[in-house]
Amino acid sequence: TCLSQGSGFHFPPCHMVHICGLQILLECPLDLSAMRVFSPIPTISYRKNPHKNLSDHLGSGRIDAEGSDGTGSVFDAGDLIMAEPWYKMVPLHLWDVSMIDVVLISTPAGMLGLPFLTNDKRFNAK
Repeated sequence: TCLSQGSGFHFPPCHMVHICGLQILLECPLDLSAMRVFSPIPTISYRKNPHKNLSDHLGSGRIDAEGSDGTGSVFDAGDLIMAEPWYKMVPLHLWDVSMIDVVLISTPAGMLGLPFLTNDKRFNAK
């Protein structure tokens, strides 16, 4: 059963497989696609300034950046969202987690949801 088709690198697919009486959870990812707005480093390119280095800008909380339209803009720490990010998991609430026998992880991104899964008192898989 497909729990999530995923959306690329930030959120790999997740499946529940039933084989020979075992419930196997393949991957346990988190959707990290919204993390870019919480990042302390902007995702736009820096404007090259030979007289200043990046550490000078980081110390002041402002970074000169070149926008996609070629105009210079200033990135300020106030542009970030000042809140805790919302971590989205696959819809495991639709399953009885006590019925999961094995969790199989094949990628580093596929294990990011394990702390949230193991926090459930009913979870007892290997």
